[in-house]
Amino acid sequence: MHKKIISLIFVAILGFSLPQNLLASKIESNIETSSSTLNEEYKSNRALSLMNRINEIKAMDRSALTSSEKKELRKELRTIKKEFKKEFKGVYLSVSAIIIVLLLLILLL
Repeated sequence: MHKKIISLIFVAILGFSLPQNLLASKIESNIETSSSTLNEEYKSNRALSLMNRINEIKAMDRSALTSSEKKELRKELRTIKKEFKKEFKGVYLSVSAIIIVLLLLILLL
């Protein structure tokens, strides 16, 4: 009985807050739609060009290169890696966040 009351309160709170958030996101999404498509297209083209350059470097015969040329290649690969991290961020969840979410799901359901 106690779990049902808590879950109903939780659903009611979400129900009251969700429509307002949806309305605000629809207005913002209309504004950002045109710029986001161009931005995504640029990011995908940039990612392809970076991956092509990485494949070129991997395909090279590095045994014929001098040590300074090898250093330059390593620096270039590091800058490409930094650019990937900066532009193409992923979603990372810590172990504690996953545990908390699982506990909340178990308690509410």
